[in-house]
Amino acid sequence: MVGLAAVAWLLSVGAAVASNPSAVDANGGDYLLSTPQIVDPLHPLAHAQSASEQIRVRTAVVTVADPLETHLGRAFDSQVSALIGAFHSKDYVLDGFALTWNLSAASAQLAGNIPNDGTATFPKHHRKTPSVLVFRKDDWRTDRSAAGSRYFVVYLVGESPTFGVHPQAFRSAAQCAALLANSVGDQTLLRPCNGDTDSPSFLTLEVIGPSFSGSMDSVALVLGPLLKKNQRMTVELQSPSATVETNQQIGA
Repeated sequence: MVGLAAVAWLLSVGAAVASNPSAVDANGGDYLLSTPQIVDPLHPLAHAQSASEQIRVRTAVVTVADPLETHLGRAFDSQVSALIGAFHSKDYVLDGFALTWNLSAASAQLAGNIPNDGTATFPKHHRKTPSVLVFRKDDWRTDRSAAGSRYFVVYLVGESPTFGVHPQAFRSAAQCAALLANSVGDQTLLRPCNGDTDSPSFLTLEVIGPSFSGSMDSVALVLGPLLKKNQRMTVELQSPSATVETNQQIGA
């Protein structure tokens, strides 16, 4: 079991204890029936809007090996399972998720079949819109005097060792992550993020990635205009695997 099929199974297991009233089974797979799927990855906290005054939000953009446009499905599995395991170790539960990669295309590739339309549909899915994992930690479980919960929204963007990150998906993820990270107790939680136009005036953006040193330039090409447009924007970028020393010379 490699790539999206494996991760979908992992998510269904990890999400069995989560609760998300707005979740739907968008892809119809039997192994996803117990998994809370988010309707709109650009509106990941829609189900929590009634409690917006009592939740705290942290966000990050994480780049992962693209399971459809590379032959790195196992790397994708490892990265996503490591993320889930890391949050579970900190007492977070998986509250919901949305995968924008086409599961049908993944299944076809796994069976050795190439879809008739090739990659024609990709710009409508994972190249345009990031995937998302939403984790929740209930403070009241460990502190009776505490109210509300903490949410950590992780936007996933695919990348390749050659073409780098998908620029439109990465741009949307970066802007949406920044908006949510600066929206505690306000109306931003209640509306979808328009990743193409929304522009927060002050933000800190956390990025875990890229996975490959060859992707660094593509990350800089997206972050450069965002930094220019948002003078007070701070980017905290950490990569566990892009270790080529010349990466330090790049300027976004």
